[in-house]
Order: sequence, then C-alpha cells, then structure tokens
Amino acid sequence: MNNDNDVGELADAREGDDIGDVESARRNATKILSLERATPADIAWAWVTLLDIEAGNDITPGEARYRKILFAQEEIDKIGLLKTDEGGFPVRKYKGVPVSGMGDQAADVGLVAVSSVRDAMLAASAKWPTADVTAGAVVASMGNSTSEPRHPFAYMFERAINTVKNAGMSIERAAVWDELKKLALDEQGPFLGVEGSEIQYTDANGKKVGYNQEAFRGWWRRHKHEYE
Repeated sequence: MNNDNDVGELADAREGDDIGDVESARRNATKILSLERATPADIAWAWVTLLDIEAGNDITPGEARYRKILFAQEEIDKIGLLKTDEGGFPVRKYKGVPVSGMGDQAADVGLVAVSSVRDAMLAASAKWPTADVTAGAVVASMGNSTSEPRHPFAYMFERAINTVKNAGMSIERAAVWDELKKLALDEQGPFLGVEGSEIQYTDANGKKVGYNQEAFRGWWRRHKHEYE
C-alpha cells in the first residue's frame, strides 16, 4: 500500500463533483465501465463507487473509501495489461535521462482494456458491480466481432500477445501459446499449471480441466487478424 499522501492525491484527483451525489456518481461510474479503455485510476474509482452504491454506502469523502480506491488501482496495475494512449500507441515508463515529453506520467495515465480488468477480477473471485457483470457478459470478443461472446481467457490472451509484441517478436500463434504456457506455469490468473500439452484451470463448477492447443488454434484463427 502506498503512503497517506498517495491516498489523498488519488481522492482529490478523481472524486470532486460526485461527492454526496449518488445518482451522478452512478452515472459516471457506469459510463467509465462501459468504455473500451480507461485509466486504471478511473476504473478503480468506478469499481469502488458502484460497489459502495450497491451496498447502500454514501459517496462521501473518507479515508476508508479512498484506501479502497487506491487498493483497487494497485490491483488493476498488478494485472500487467498493456497501457496505451488515446490513439492506441503503447506507453511505458522510460529509462535513462528524461527529456521533454518523456516522464513517468506516461505510464500513470495510460489506458487499459476495461473488459480485461473485469475478466481478471472475476477470474480471481473479486467482487464486481452486479449490473456491470451482466453488461460485460455480452462484450464482443477482444473488442471487434459482435457475433461471439468474449472468451473467459481473453485477458490472458492479451497478456501473452503483449509480451510477444514487447519482445519485438512476430505475433504468431505458436509464440503466443508458449507465453500462455509460461503464465500457466506461474499460476497466473485462472491457470493452475501445465500437464502434458494442456493448460490446467478450474471451471465454473470448481472442476480442474484442461485447455489444449487445438482449442486455442480455433480462437486464434478467428481473431489473429486483429493483431496483424
């Protein structure tokens, strides 16, 4: 957890107009979670705000609420999603001597996929706003096709693809599958490990099952054009 100054700065930066106005806060939070991409700070504020409203809590200033917002933002950052600017170009913290226009702020204000945050938190059994879970269930797979529900591992696919991309490698199915297996071996997200040629995970019934390369090949065939 960051220090008390960070808590105050986050609260001051995000909460102004909505303090004490539940309906305004609900509208703004719902709008943020309906976006394709948003900043981790905005997603954290919307996430906590809607949960507070569902629980019947007032939207009023207070250390407990601000700490929940800060903790939510830290959890979003831990997912490791690619951050982009509004034009979709990746942003990251620069190493070396900073020059004009190249500050740590770039990574702090970067946008991440809202649906990927939702998927990751639900996979980790974190509480997510009920109304947004229902809306998120019909989000298009990886953001383009409207004919197919979003795959439950989509945010893990995105992590693997971003790793391949950031390494300067060609975005090929085999390379992405190798990265998925590495994530599984590290027991990241919903993955439990690798047995034989299958990635192991727990399904909705609590049963350990395998996800194989053939299944991923089918998904990749339908979506690879999005990364070419």
